[in-house]
Amino acid sequence: RWTSNISTPQRTILRDIASGDLAAVTWVTPTADFSDHPGFSHDYGPDWIGNIVNAIGESPYWKSTAVFVVWDDWGGLYDHVAPPHLTFGGLGFRVPAIVVSPYARTGYVAHEQFEFGSILRFVENNWGLGRLGTSDVRANSIGSAFDFSQKRRPYVPVKVKHSRAFF
Repeated sequence: RWTSNISTPQRTILRDIASGDLAAVTWVTPTADFSDHPGFSHDYGPDWIGNIVNAIGESPYWKSTAVFVVWDDWGGLYDHVAPPHLTFGGLGFRVPAIVVSPYARTGYVAHEQFEFGSILRFVENNWGLGRLGTSDVRANSIGSAFDFSQKRRPYVPVKVKHSRAFF
C-alpha cells in the first residue's frame, strides 16, 4: 500500500496539493538537485521546501496538516552533544527539524531526544496504529511540538525566490 496510500513522489507533490489528492501521510524527499546537499552551484532546497509549505498553507489542507522538515545528516558542523549509544547503529549527531502547522507551538524548542522514528510514532499515535517494530518502538513521539488546544493560526507565506512553476 506504500505507493497508493502513503508516498507522493517528489515530482507530483505540488500537483497533488493543488488537485486535492494529497495522501493522509506523505513522505517527500527531494532529488539531489533540489536538496540542501553540498556540491551544487545553486541553492534550490529552501525554495523547494518553501513552495511545498506555501502550497499547503494556502490550501484547505492547512487546517489539518503538519509539515515536518528534517535533514538526513548533520552537515559536518560542530555539535557539543555526543550522540547517545543505543544500539550498534546508534543515533548519530543531532540534525535540525522544523514543524510547520497551525497547531505547532510558537517559538518552541524541544529538548527531548527525537529520531526519525519520532515522526512515525506521532503518525501511529494520531491514527491509533500499531508499531512497525523498528525505531518507532523506542522513539519519543514528536507530538510535544503541538498544542491542539490553541486556536488554529492563519498561514503566513514563506518568502521564496523561485515560483512553484520552477519546480
